[in-house]
Amino acid sequence: MRRHLLVLTLILGFVSVAAKPPSPPGQGKPPPTTTTTTAPTTTTSTSTTTTVPPPPGDLCPTGSATNKIGFANGYRYGQLSTADRVRYMDEFAATGAKWFRMNLEDWSLAEAQDVIAKARERGFCVIGNLNANPSGTHWANPPDHQAWADAAVNTFVTPLVNDVTVWEIWNEPNINGFFNGNSDQYADLLHTAYVTIHQAQPWAVVATAGLAPVGNGTDPNNAVPYWTRVYAWNAKQGRQGSDQLFDAMSHHAYLYPQDPTDPANDQDWSGFYQAKLIHDLMVSQGDGAKKVWGTETGAPSGCTYAQCITVAEAARRLPLVMQRWNVEWGDFTGPLMWHELQEQPGVTGIEHYFGFIRGDWSHKEPLWTAYHDYATR
Repeated sequence: MRRHLLVLTLILGFVSVAAKPPSPPGQGKPPPTTTTTTAPTTTTSTSTTTTVPPPPGDLCPTGSATNKIGFANGYRYGQLSTADRVRYMDEFAATGAKWFRMNLEDWSLAEAQDVIAKARERGFCVIGNLNANPSGTHWANPPDHQAWADAAVNTFVTPLVNDVTVWEIWNEPNINGFFNGNSDQYADLLHTAYVTIHQAQPWAVVATAGLAPVGNGTDPNNAVPYWTRVYAWNAKQGRQGSDQLFDAMSHHAYLYPQDPTDPANDQDWSGFYQAKLIHDLMVSQGDGAKKVWGTETGAPSGCTYAQCITVAEAARRLPLVMQRWNVEWGDFTGPLMWHELQEQPGVTGIEHYFGFIRGDWSHKEPLWTAYHDYATR
């Protein structure tokens, strides 16, 4: 009963994301590929990981959402051996994190089921990030939005219907490397996915993609102008606000090397502060009750690039970032997920330095401890 009350509390407090600096510092993950794929990694299965339906409105059927902090998994998990996947999930659980953003760009149901099984064993929550194309150009506006939505439902939503409640649609569609369409085309994809997912899973929480931090408020691909156009597109279809569009707003809350907790940086070019500006827009559209989920945040640390910060500074900022997200903005925010748990060996440049654990599994201290102490307090 206590768990169900907690779940209800989290639903009311979550159903949600944040941004990078004025000039993009490099993505918070390796840059997207433009490779062509010919088929999903695995064939679609009709079996579910569990046959036990979750309680109504349960955002976390695999565990207990006792906090609002997690990690966004990039490519790392799919690179690991069977033994190292166990170690990775043990390290994840040891941090105290409760939210795992599962990257599904490889279209592998087997990998997703592996994540789900390990999440259940360790009691944490999984968000499914549906993105990329199962065939053809990997990162591109899908040529047929209904076909893409059908494939996503058949490959992931239906097999995992009792395991995953929250589905995030695409990744950073405001930059051409991930989505070579405009905001109207993304709005149509989001709407199509929303309707198709809800037909298969009526209790689903469909979240928008998190946008990359781009420019200031005069840049058309900045989060606020972008979502303003998405709302306008939906209105042209005869719908109010986010009706048949989204249940939660995702955001990528990056700001570095500037301090996202410094009030001087509360500007429209701050990817972190954009979380508040986006919610202000949502309020103006009648969506004030819906939440902003931070599906990525973080900063490169322990490197010599101009936009890197020291590991000690990253550790100092982390609890302040979480305090601002959960307390100052707690009325309108969902979980905040840090990119990412482990640094990826072989990734060159600044993208290699966002982790809390190095490629050799050593902890980046004092950053790892700062995360653990906040998550387990």
